[in-house]
Amino acid sequence: MPKKFSSKSKNPFQRATVILVALVIVVVFINLVTQTDLINNIILAFEQSGSKYEDLVEFSKEERDSTIKRMAGFWEFRSEEGGDFRKVDRIELKENGYIWRVEEFFYTMPTGEAKSIVHATHAYLHPSSKSTGKLGGLNCVLRTFNQLWIHGDDTCEIQKYIGLNTSDALSDVIADVVVKESYDRSVDVVFNDSTFEFEGERLNPFSSNAIASFFPEGLIELLYDRLRNITVDDSASYSLEDNKSSRQPFGQCKADIDYYDFIRDAFTGHYQSITLQEREEAMVDEIIAKYYSPLFITAQRFADVKEKGKKTRIEATFSVNWKGVVENLKIDVSGSAIDKKWRIENIAKEISQWKFPALEKEINPQSFVFRKTLP
Repeated sequence: MPKKFSSKSKNPFQRATVILVALVIVVVFINLVTQTDLINNIILAFEQSGSKYEDLVEFSKEERDSTIKRMAGFWEFRSEEGGDFRKVDRIELKENGYIWRVEEFFYTMPTGEAKSIVHATHAYLHPSSKSTGKLGGLNCVLRTFNQLWIHGDDTCEIQKYIGLNTSDALSDVIADVVVKESYDRSVDVVFNDSTFEFEGERLNPFSSNAIASFFPEGLIELLYDRLRNITVDDSASYSLEDNKSSRQPFGQCKADIDYYDFIRDAFTGHYQSITLQEREEAMVDEIIAKYYSPLFITAQRFADVKEKGKKTRIEATFSVNWKGVVENLKIDVSGSAIDKKWRIENIAKEISQWKFPALEKEINPQSFVFRKTLP
């Protein structure tokens, strides 16, 4: 009886094609590894994640509690006087780890008008581990609760709701109630007998003789009042109190807002209110050099887009159309290939929002090159 062959059997040509494609993929991968140092870049990506400290050792509960108590107090950071931008940051860190914080940002418009932004937050600081290689180096979890942003006459809030304790990494720490949908992030801190560095700022003890003036009058009370708009019963439920009539209505801030957004909106709004017959290229260069570059392209802001111990070189080419809007933006950033895409996206997102004076009549876009090296 003749042997029957399955219709699913592959002929020799099909098998050869599959083998050839597999060989091509292997060759391409080997070439990618050798040309771009892919393996080292993958390792680098892991090294860059999380804390900047090496050799972290987890705290015991006793070490954590004693560390918080030693850090407790009133702390202040002041940037250098002068210039078009200043910052004052005041933190009250309680012995139980809770934080009340008010950041004030002062900046000067091109017209000479002085403006300010206030950011008030309530949070919890959880020291999770210490560095054996950095004196006083701590890695902490910062759990942020309510936030208020005040810019001139405008106020918005990021509201978080208090509920019963939930099962998460901080459940054993916050014993009473925790905030639902709170925002957690990793923060590196340096604390020893002579230094308290928090988010890159070196804070100093605030004079005990002036504690009454530590925070702007009424601001912490306003923030606290909005924090406790929840009633918690004996069951596992919680609900909002119906006391909105006693609360000042604030709009909701967008979740990822920061003071750069307020300042940028003020500057772009100012320049977009200007219409010129001619716009010299030198004017655009001066606006970038005097305001946009020092305010928005900084090492502190883009700490996550630079490699440890290496300078980051940025080159942006773009055009500005007759309406004063950035077009045809292209970014090149130094660094490892594995994370270059998101490096470029972060900086492109900023530069694409810059605005310049508009022109009365349409002309061909003007071309520009912006270069900067972050230390």
